[in-house]
Amino acid sequence: MSTILLVCTGNICRTPMAEGFFRRGLEQRGVEGITVESAGVAGWAGDPATPEAVEAVNEYGIDITAHVASRLDRRSVDTADLVLGMASEHRDSVMRLAPEAADRTFTLKELVRLVEGVSAARADGSAEERLRAVVGAAAARRTSQPAGEFVDEDVADPLGLGLESFRAAAWEIEGLSERLMSATFGPPTSGQGGVASPAMAVGEGKRSGGPEFAADWEALKSTDPEVADALASELTRERTTLRLIASENYASPAVLAALASTMNNKYAEGYPGRRYYGGCQFVDVTETLAIERAKQLFGAEHANVQPHAGAQANLAAYGAFLDPKDPSHKVLGLTLAHGGHLTHGSPVNVSGKWFSFIAYEVDKDSELIDMDRVRDLALEHRPRMILAGFTAYPRVIDFAAFRRIADEVGAVFMVDAAHFIGLVAGGAYPSPVPYADVVTFTTHKTLRGPRGAMILCKEEHAKAIDKAVFPMMQGGPLEHVIAAKAVCLREAMQPDFRDYAERTVRTARALAAGLGEQGVRIVSGGTDSHLALVDLQPIGMTGADAEAVCEEVGIALNKNAIPYDPLPPRTASGIRVGTPGPATLGMDEPEMGEIARIIGGVLRSPDDETVKERARSSVLDLMDRFPAYPG
Repeated sequence: MSTILLVCTGNICRTPMAEGFFRRGLEQRGVEGITVESAGVAGWAGDPATPEAVEAVNEYGIDITAHVASRLDRRSVDTADLVLGMASEHRDSVMRLAPEAADRTFTLKELVRLVEGVSAARADGSAEERLRAVVGAAAARRTSQPAGEFVDEDVADPLGLGLESFRAAAWEIEGLSERLMSATFGPPTSGQGGVASPAMAVGEGKRSGGPEFAADWEALKSTDPEVADALASELTRERTTLRLIASENYASPAVLAALASTMNNKYAEGYPGRRYYGGCQFVDVTETLAIERAKQLFGAEHANVQPHAGAQANLAAYGAFLDPKDPSHKVLGLTLAHGGHLTHGSPVNVSGKWFSFIAYEVDKDSELIDMDRVRDLALEHRPRMILAGFTAYPRVIDFAAFRRIADEVGAVFMVDAAHFIGLVAGGAYPSPVPYADVVTFTTHKTLRGPRGAMILCKEEHAKAIDKAVFPMMQGGPLEHVIAAKAVCLREAMQPDFRDYAERTVRTARALAAGLGEQGVRIVSGGTDSHLALVDLQPIGMTGADAEAVCEEVGIALNKNAIPYDPLPPRTASGIRVGTPGPATLGMDEPEMGEIARIIGGVLRSPDDETVKERARSSVLDLMDRFPAYPG
């Protein structure tokens, strides 16, 4: 007789549901000689399963009303042939309790991914022999995997979040248990099928004979050829234009597929498990995945993934902490002219109209943020909030220094990480999360996700942030975009994302150095991030003219004011260049030298058609060598 031990926190929600699914899966396959038990690392022995857990699995025809909670102990681990935690914290607790059990202890998600990649999962022999073969093969494969290979390991805890969250957890556990059972013991025996998920009862894609994905390119071309032509032309433009706009990137096909999903159709005001509409069990799954992945990736205590854009995220953060009617609720932030953002208090933006902002600037000589001056302003004005973050500041921000100043004056410390959050995810830029009370960011820049935003915060601010997002600033969330956010977060957890992030910073530095050799001046002398700010005054060209001539040869970048710029923003003395796009395509330092020479040539000879034609040819050659969306 072999034993599978399922472990969660209190043994009253996830593991009772999993136990029910596992037992049903074994019965459906006629498996004998395997028992299933469960326990909690911090539960009270004798507690029943929660009513929500009972109801969620009862919809699958499984009865767990007789479940009685058990507290995890050494004996139960020692007698188990396989131990499965619902989350990484449970697996780690088991390993601390019994280190020698490490080779037979996994999270449920981790083991499913491991066994689906090994042939031993379908070995002949008794059920007990198959189980031991799977455990051994999975342990060996885990040992051979690079660190961080399995980063999405948790089944989200639904406790306290309402019935819809339990239904979402049940749906996820049912799918994982079926995958594990099929990989280990084969498919259910004929005639042994269980009760389908209640959501599959009416017209559910694959089970009703229809396609799994509803978006249809051919249908679009037939229905609206003008829109289809514009979309196809945009793809051609992206494949033939060098993208140097620092706030743009290439979302993956997987992200784009999630954006085109039928979750576009779902209204879901509220939060997972606490919706104002029915039928939210699957959008609860994707939103919960996005929340948990954001918390895990950035080490955050709380995440809100609903903001539609960075502007809404920033406004929600202000709304959570500031009263626009209170003149003492001031914000100290970097001025737009020196690299800040419209939503950091610009008088033409709602942030500047509703709230009182005090601007700090960069030092005129070094073009770096002067932390002594920031402190002086903070002591003088005693702001309610201090804001760090940028759209055109190329250097690392001293988050620890900002934190000290915020503490000194009793201010909330907020970071707008819209531009560099992907670099943080890849370990190529310092993280603001350990220092800030709240961090806002967009998901479509260096993070390579869909157009949208998120907010991270300390747990003590979670309620205020959630209420500020909904219902204060927004109504229904864009659940198809949130699903795409979950996808991009998973992509950011993979080892190759770190390579991309490091390449982004490396190429930005190389491009800045190369442009400096072309006779322009690099603001602050270089960059620590994904962007460089370029002063064109040494060659007598405006930013607007540079943007226009570069677009003529297939290079997309933008004019940008430089600190203490003598020209108005619509003309500007500088340009901003960024390398997230080229880094995504695989370009590296040699290509940056090539790009710098192309740009330098057209900036010095903007009216020379021969120079521009040669530049256009070089750009097309570069994009052929590093194609966007190949195939």
